[in-house]
Amino acid sequence: MKVAAICYRHRPGVRPEFLLVRTKGDRYWVLPKGGVEAGEELWQAAAREAREEAGAEGEIERESFTEFVYHADERSPVTIPVFLLAVSNPDALAPDETWRRPRWFDAASAEAALREGRSETAAEPLVATLKIALRALA
Repeated sequence: MKVAAICYRHRPGVRPEFLLVRTKGDRYWVLPKGGVEAGEELWQAAAREAREEAGAEGEIERESFTEFVYHADERSPVTIPVFLLAVSNPDALAPDETWRRPRWFDAASAEAALREGRSETAAEPLVATLKIALRALA
């Protein structure tokens, strides 16, 4: 089972900003995502992945707000529950995986980054997830 986190921050007078990370091989921008370890609740795994990949700490919702279908290589599709994480350390990110280069994006730039280098079929579930997050945070 895999889970993902939408890491966001609010700044005065600015719409929510989103934290994305790079994939292995530095090919794409992605949401922090990974596997659930033995004994973890789904939300705990999403928080751990956000911390490991993006260095993000904060308050995570205990229930997923959406899910998307992920197609990795030729394997079967996997449904990924997604959790909102309000980042409490936006200026002090220290990921375990430093090569992931976490970066803040406004919504339009995050959408463009998630589309960059991907087919429309691959990008659309990520972009749709971002748009659902924007509505949930409104």
